[in-house]
Amino acid sequence: MLYRIHVAGDDPAYVARTLRQANDGNRPTWHVPPLPAEAGASRHYRVTIADLGAFDAGLYVSRLEDWCRATLEALGQASTPA
Repeated sequence: MLYRIHVAGDDPAYVARTLRQANDGNRPTWHVPPLPAEAGASRHYRVTIADLGAFDAGLYVSRLEDWCRATLEALGQASTPA
């Protein structure tokens, strides 16, 4: 999801729907590059899931967006503008 939405710029609803359909055996035909070899190395993340803490449900989308972009940044991957 991170790559398809924040790098490739796919519509989030489309990505979610396509992944749900994969449960029925309809595999996505899109390209997703492999993680970089050093992806498992320890690194600093600007935002972690733990940093999100407790928050109002209305903030879920923006908090998830922050975490997604921080994860991509830590992997050295540019993301599309919000």
